[in-house]
Amino acid sequence: MSLSSIISKDIIKKKCHPMCFYLKWTDDGCKDRKKYVAQWTNIDSIDSKLIKWKCRVNFKDIGEITLATDYVTKDPFVLLKENPYNNTSYLKSHLQKSIRRGNVNKSLKTALHFYDNNANDFLRRLCIIAIEDALPLEGFSTIVWFMSAYSKNYNISESHMGWILGYVHDLAKCQYYEQMDKKLAQKKNKNIRNLRLYQLPQDGKDLCYSIMFRQGYGGMRSDKAMCLNATMLWSMRYSTNSRFLQLLDRKHIFMTPPTTDLLKNEWFSAAIDFHCYTGIIDYLWERNDEFDQEQIKNAIWHCSSCITNKKNIATDIGQRDWSNEKHIAVWNVIKKDFMGISKFMILKNS
Repeated sequence: MSLSSIISKDIIKKKCHPMCFYLKWTDDGCKDRKKYVAQWTNIDSIDSKLIKWKCRVNFKDIGEITLATDYVTKDPFVLLKENPYNNTSYLKSHLQKSIRRGNVNKSLKTALHFYDNNANDFLRRLCIIAIEDALPLEGFSTIVWFMSAYSKNYNISESHMGWILGYVHDLAKCQYYEQMDKKLAQKKNKNIRNLRLYQLPQDGKDLCYSIMFRQGYGGMRSDKAMCLNATMLWSMRYSTNSRFLQLLDRKHIFMTPPTTDLLKNEWFSAAIDFHCYTGIIDYLWERNDEFDQEQIKNAIWHCSSCITNKKNIATDIGQRDWSNEKHIAVWNVIKKDFMGISKFMILKNS
């Protein structure tokens, strides 16, 4: 095979992928919910007169793409009151625990404090929470678009923030989540090159390309693996028109930002776990040395951190086993000390 034919095949393959990530936006409360979903398309399919802001960003495994929108923010969203919290790690953990437990009020308040503290981290984490702790509901691509655009100095408007809080609301209200084998895609030798995402219907492209785009923004190794697994699963579901697709539907509501702060006595104690406070394992082990550190860690995870009100739509692979008697036995012993140190850290270090 000649070099020219190899190059031409590579060009054709690249052209199969949409090379523009486009958000159409309106402040007029449009009833067409699809207008709030960022789409993966090609730049030549968009009227150039509509594009008011764009930039070039790198998409791992595809190359440079165009990030674009028809909306330029005139007045960026600003929280007009002092933020009582400055510990991003604690806020990140509390948002996750609040959404897992389906507590809308705490989810919204935490989201607002988290955004005000570090908008970039908030948007990055919200994408992961949607995949891990709920489902990547319709509009997931818009959250990813905001994440990428914000990193390129695009300003989030008041209407954007209202929509984002609406997404947080719906994640908390979502009745389902999915346990995923961390090595599922690896076992099936799947990657973006052989998933043929460009053959999916538009909704499938918008979700699956967005999940892979989020993967390219980094994070923990487990998060990256989860993104690849989620892409594989949802691409298969779109290819087969799975009944699970209807679980992603939502109305795209806009929420007014909460007017009151999240009080320190409102926090879920479960938020202060070994993910955001690594010293908690040693602290509890010193007081309960009849258990080893792994037993303590497992008890915290299965009996506190992972608790959710959502139903698993997939096979239960034991990722959240709060009925395990071994974990419960350890938890019953360490619980009092855990609650004490958790409340102390919230009061002193949040």
